Amino acid sequence: MMNLSSIWNSSIFVSFLQSTIYVDMRLSSLLLAFFGFSTICLLGYMTYTKSFGSTLFYLLFICVVGLVAAYMMSPQLDWWWFKRTPPPMHRGVEKQMRVMVPFYDKLDSVEKKRFRDRVMLTMEAKEFIPVVFETLPEDVKTIIAAQIVMMTFGMEKYLLHPYERVVVYPHAFPSPNYKFLHSSEINHEDGCVIFDAERMMLGVGNPSRYYNLILHEYAHAFLKIYPEYDFPIFNKESYPKLKEIRGLDFEFICKYVGMKEVDVRQVVVEHFFVTPKRFKHFLPEVYEQMTRIFNIDPTLGERPVLEILKIGENPLLGQ
Repeated sequence: MMNLSSIWNSSIFVSFLQSTIYVDMRLSSLLLAFFGFSTICLLGYMTYTKSFGSTLFYLLFICVVGLVAAYMMSPQLDWWWFKRTPPPMHRGVEKQMRVMVPFYDKLDSVEKKRFRDRVMLTMEAKEFIPVVFETLPEDVKTIIAAQIVMMTFGMEKYLLHPYERVVVYPHAFPSPNYKFLHSSEINHEDGCVIFDAERMMLGVGNPSRYYNLILHEYAHAFLKIYPEYDFPIFNKESYPKLKEIRGLDFEFICKYVGMKEVDVRQVVVEHFFVTPKRFKHFLPEVYEQMTRIFNIDPTLGERPVLEILKIGENPLLGQ
């Protein structure tokens, strides 16, 4: 198995992104710059001219209040702005996403735009927390966000709130809930999803041999958020049917995740998005049930969303 450093160092765009300067046009930054500059200019003018009229004090008061408000409300202002004008995805990262996310590469130009916008907004909405790593590469954040967007691409509410925090370890980890080493976990109380970076990236980069931990854990979040959905009924005894789709033993998946048992419904979601054609071939009735749950048929390629009119062409619709 590849070690973590080789995965990290082989990332095509890590060094490229680190050497690229991005202009972060956040609304809060623009407002802070405007009100800050205006405040300094007014104070300078009043000091230089010794003019302290009521109009100048009124303007100064407005600038100071605007400065404080922009600082205090910067997350809300930025999210409001990004929803209407999502930041563009860097070409290098988009090219990487084409390779790592075949679902995206098959979409037509309109759906690609909607997918990219949702990925950028998902990255903005989530808090990425690297452990041991000094920073988390942008393309790794993009791949995580892309898996979430792929799973919820047919839905209006695509951010899977309240699971807003993504913690990434360089290796298997213990936790307060699970004292033993494991590779992924979801903490419902804290809205936190936790990954072992090595196995996480292997599952995305080599799906023929490994298991997609990102889909696995966010399927868990989906099941928690939407308990009323009519999911296919599977258990460990019926798992041989699923093995035909991916060729992965139930024991292998449990060991890969690092748990003694996993919810088979999470495995079904992973298989549905990773190998949809084989899923449809071996379990056509279950496949149709999954398409109704997610409002999407991944085998359709260019336009996989079934009820696109319900969602609309607006790439920013939904939360």
